[in-house]
Amino acid sequence: MRGVETFIPVGRIIRPHGLCGDVKVISMTDYPERFRKFQSLYVEGGKGCGKWVEVEGGGVHGNYVVLKLKGTDDRQAAEDLRGFLLKVRREDYPDLPKGREYVFNLIGLRVKTVEGRNIGSLIDILQLPGQDIYVVDTGEREIWIPGVKEFIKKIDISKGVIRIQLLEGLCD
Repeated sequence: MRGVETFIPVGRIIRPHGLCGDVKVISMTDYPERFRKFQSLYVEGGKGCGKWVEVEGGGVHGNYVVLKLKGTDDRQAAEDLRGFLLKVRREDYPDLPKGREYVFNLIGLRVKTVEGRNIGSLIDILQLPGQDIYVVDTGEREIWIPGVKEFIKKIDISKGVIRIQLLEGLCD
């Protein structure tokens, strides 16, 4: 939609870190190191209210990210942000190598067979150790499709379609 910014969640503040206003964040990206490049983040609290906040510092600490946000100068100010989402503009998200896409670009795409039969729309991608699973809402139920070349034949974001080779009996 033109004129409407789209934000991508990159983390959730889980608690204060120390006494000086730092916050501990669970990363929602595959590359938490990405937080080092963010100069500002959209901090969104309850009821969808939010504001842009400058990132003054921070880094990756194990499975978490610790950030210093401008204006959050003591433990209580950090506590007040507990549970808030951290977001960035979609257009500010780094590009991926050719042939790869972010999950958020795929959610909502129509899913059709290679023959053109409409199956439904993609509602989630489960990222499991063995392979991804594409979760499709058919309107009547959810079906799971292995995210491998044998089944996911073509992803065309410009047309809003994922073409699949349907497993026999899956939608019957």
